[in-house]
Amino acid sequence: MEFGMILYIVIIVLTAMLMIGIGIFQYGGKNPAQISTGAPPVRAEELTDVRAWNHRHGIMWMLYGVIMLAGLGLSFAFQKPLYSGMTILAAVCLPVLFIPVYHNYLKKKYMKK
Repeated sequence: MEFGMILYIVIIVLTAMLMIGIGIFQYGGKNPAQISTGAPPVRAEELTDVRAWNHRHGIMWMLYGVIMLAGLGLSFAFQKPLYSGMTILAAVCLPVLFIPVYHNYLKKKYMKK
């Protein structure tokens, strides 16, 4: 295995583990989980259920890490580098598009009216 491939695997695995770690930390957090969206941070007083808020955010980040690992594994199934690259790119980038959408959904669901 060449150095570039080893570096690729290490970077994806470390990044996925970081996302899973963030998810675990947020899942068990006592203060409301935050996402840097440019909006003011959500305070506990503004939420109907801080625990559920944290659990949903934690699961979201853990799922993102698992999707990255699955994309890495799936990228090895393809023989052509183009398809392999497109697979991991999709696994890393597409979930990023859904994170703010899901965060806004959770705000609507758990923010006090």
